[in-house]
Parts: sequence; structure tokens; C-alpha cells
Amino acid sequence: MSKFYKPDIVKPIHLTFIALLLAFACADHNQRFEFNGTHTGSFYRTRDNVRVIEADVSLSFEDGKFSGVNKEGNNEPAICRGTYTLSGREIYFGNECMFTANFDWTLILAGKFTVTETDDTIILAKEIDARNGDYYVLNKRADSR
Repeated sequence: MSKFYKPDIVKPIHLTFIALLLAFACADHNQRFEFNGTHTGSFYRTRDNVRVIEADVSLSFEDGKFSGVNKEGNNEPAICRGTYTLSGREIYFGNECMFTANFDWTLILAGKFTVTETDDTIILAKEIDARNGDYYVLNKRADSR
């Protein structure tokens, strides 16, 4: 018998270990966030790590649909209504509203955001790079309707 002989049981043990390791490593990416309800909070846009736009906002989520308002009454940000899809730690917004051309359309709630949770907040982040991005910081506890 060769000193390099490994019984056939070693292969399944290695494969099982690798499968468990991958399952634990990916578990956080499959987290389900609970959005249903109305969440209040704030929006801010950063440029060179400085908040250049801030607004109080309210976002309502229900079964794949969203609506919301900027409590400042302007289009910074423009929220309106549409659909959303969750995929792992990302949320994709499809805005269904028509907007006028007299403001920065990058302020429309649309596209892909990363979702992060803390104990009491849900943070939606669309980062352009390390110093620039759009952020919605919402109270985790939804207000009753």
C-alpha cells in the first residue's frame, strides 16, 4: 500500500466541508429584508464626501410596489411610485412616473441600490464611488397605515 493512499471516504468529507463553507459564506447574501409598510427617514446625496442635498422622505412598500414623497416638496429627490424587486442585498427600483426636464434626473428613485440593515434603520445606497452617492436612511419600524 502506498503512503499516499487515501480512502474513498476522504473525498466526500472534503466535498461536504466545502459545501458547508460555501453555504455559510453566502448566507448573508440571501438575507430577506422586510419592507412592507411606510418608512420615514432622510435622503442625502454626497459629493466628495460632503452632503450636498438633504431631504426628509417617506417611502411605502407593499408587495413589489413602492410610492413615496419628498417632504420638502421638490424633486431632490424625486420619488413618486413604481415597482421594486429584491435580490439578495440589492433592491431594484422601476419608477413609473413622468417627470419634467427642469431638474437633475439622477435624483429620481430608480435603478439598483444596496440594502444594509442596522438595529433600527434600513439604508438604501447607490454609490457612484467611495466619495459620491445617494442614500436613503429609513426607520426600520414601519409606521402603521
